[in-house]
Amino acid sequence: LLEAKCKASSGQWKAKMEGYRTRWLKAAADVVPDLPPFEVLELAVTQGELLQRSDKHQIQMDLHRSQVPGLAIEDAERAAHLEALERILHAWCALRPELGYVQGMNFTAAVMLAVCNNVAESFTLFTALITRLPAYFYDEALSGFQVEVEALLLLLEDKSTLLDGDGGQFLRMALPTVLCEWYLKLWVGCLPLRCLLQLWDLMLTGDVDKDGATCVTLNVSLALLTRAEAVEQIVEAERHAALNKDPSAVHIALLRSIQLAESDQLLDAIKAQPVRPAQIRTVRLLARRRLKISSRTRTQPDLCQLAFVQGGSQRQMLIPTRQPTASVIGGLAVPPTAAAVVGIAVALAALL
Repeated sequence: LLEAKCKASSGQWKAKMEGYRTRWLKAAADVVPDLPPFEVLELAVTQGELLQRSDKHQIQMDLHRSQVPGLAIEDAERAAHLEALERILHAWCALRPELGYVQGMNFTAAVMLAVCNNVAESFTLFTALITRLPAYFYDEALSGFQVEVEALLLLLEDKSTLLDGDGGQFLRMALPTVLCEWYLKLWVGCLPLRCLLQLWDLMLTGDVDKDGATCVTLNVSLALLTRAEAVEQIVEAERHAALNKDPSAVHIALLRSIQLAESDQLLDAIKAQPVRPAQIRTVRLLARRRLKISSRTRTQPDLCQLAFVQGGSQRQMLIPTRQPTASVIGGLAVPPTAAAVVGIAVALAALL
């Protein structure tokens, strides 16, 4: 479906992608063990009112804005690519209706299509990757994202001089905007493709904290911002911003920090001095307290909002809506945010 525009030969690229695909699918089986079949989720979209009008509209708007640097789509294949991308994002909305679609997800799904060249497998990996993020990262208030920003500030206070004393006023103002670009797109378009895939490999197969969340987002950000070159530029930009009352200089310095990073150097820095999972979890808890956000952790049912029960030649889909209530059906605890559950019996003999 997609061909990479990279220096490596086509054969080497395909072999690399196949290696990632095999490795990630194996990891995904542990990350999202109860993920419903893709076909069931697609059927749920057509059978029920799971796809919010606002999500459908935004997905449609973003489909044509999903180009990824380093990947090219042939004109003859563009329509099929966009259709596959739309199916993945719709299925996600069926799986997690209480979260729905958030801009930036389209880029992540587009890269997964390049890795797998298979819609159902791409959806599995897309879901597993997002599941590795801290809980409630993509909720309506982006509370998990806010916690990650605050956790990074706490780490910078502890492990760098950027926020010493009265310094860092403009850094604190500019950082959330830059992290929106880095985190909500999961680094797509921010890092070279080769480096991006290596980071995703760490997210899916590397260390996680006690809550199952990846340590990669914070470790990568810390490695980028504490390199000598980056610190020098950010400090100088902070001085310029203080003199001119213009925080844009710091924003530009933060963007340059990622442009200056070499893929191998960045990965070596992460591996050389990683922040361990236990410390990452502690910092995230402190960030929640500072922001006064309740400490909510993911649960297995929360990862799989749509369940189905096999019975004879039929399956019953238990479809959560967004109306506030809580239920336990067939041993599946549906969180209050997911709400009331509607049972729809559908014939799926072909899937049995």
